[in-house]
Amino acid sequence: MSSLLRGGRGRAGAPAPAGAAASPPASPAVAAVAATVAAAAASGPTGATPWRPAPVVHARGKNELFISVQERISAVLPGNGGPARSLEVAGALRLRARLAGMPRVRLGINDAAAPTAAAGAGPRVRLEAVALHPAVGLGSFEARRAIEFVPPEGDFELLAYRVLADVRPPLSLRAASSRLGRHHYRLTLALRSACPRPALGVRVRIPLPPHADKVLPRPTGGGKAKVDAAAGEVRWKFRELLPGAAASLEVCGAACCCCGWVGGWRGGLLAAARPAAWLSAARSPSRVPPSCRAAVTRTHTRARSQVDVHTAAAVEERPWARPPQRLEFELPGVSASGLRVTFCAVSEPTTASYRVSRWVRYATTAGDYEVLWADGSGA
Repeated sequence: MSSLLRGGRGRAGAPAPAGAAASPPASPAVAAVAATVAAAAASGPTGATPWRPAPVVHARGKNELFISVQERISAVLPGNGGPARSLEVAGALRLRARLAGMPRVRLGINDAAAPTAAAGAGPRVRLEAVALHPAVGLGSFEARRAIEFVPPEGDFELLAYRVLADVRPPLSLRAASSRLGRHHYRLTLALRSACPRPALGVRVRIPLPPHADKVLPRPTGGGKAKVDAAAGEVRWKFRELLPGAAASLEVCGAACCCCGWVGGWRGGLLAAARPAAWLSAARSPSRVPPSCRAAVTRTHTRARSQVDVHTAAAVEERPWARPPQRLEFELPGVSASGLRVTFCAVSEPTTASYRVSRWVRYATTAGDYEVLWADGSGA
């Protein structure tokens, strides 16, 4: 380091006499490195804060601290309403600091390992895989679970964690599928909210059997259902789902085991069948693809011309794998894990009356939130 401070040239031989020529000046890059090392040495091993190198001065003179608890809940739930097969919450405490000077912040959460004074009253949360910002003192956190730090200016992530125990799913979905005949099926779903606050942007993505045709979704209790033929699914949407609200959806359809060409709806599944489609197929037999290997029988009646497509017996039926339903939602003001900020204290050593405006908000979004079909039901 001494050679770097002298301009990158090492010392050779005995020291030069006092009257010898001085060494050339250091380059700007070397000077910057030397200044950084000198500043770190001056600050000492205990007071170094590279994330906040100098006191900050705000023009408005207003100190603000925003605390955001953001969580993503992932789950694999059975379709019969039983216990969850997998349930996990991944969360983070993100802060936005606009604080003058060199403040120190003490933050308390209802951690299960924290003392009562820091965790506060009420239920506690057992945190797993905790990751801390370098500003947090690791020794005090491991000893007392105290979060004490000098915050950086601006946005940063203070704490990342996972919660695997004592987590309840905010939305439950019962899903069952049944067959009505060889190529007809019915999907029945019941959605219920267990959130203490309204859920926003709720979307249920329901997969359909391959080559589904004439799909008719019938929602009850709220929401709008629409068939997405390109994605092969039904999308059931809610702008808002109130706490304790319940809604159901019934999807009726038909599927051909080879290419999706099916005949008329048997059993009255589709009362509003369109004879025009049958007439179009009857007048244009070329529209039936040759891969179907079906025999088209035209039965002319006075009212309409009906076309029945009978699958060849040589074609083997392919079973439906029944992929799970996927849920998407947002829960503003809700912490799915139950994590709470119990207190927040801010002080500045050089200011007697240090006033800070504080805000704390909670938000939960859906991660990989899947619901399987109920056992014993198949299409």
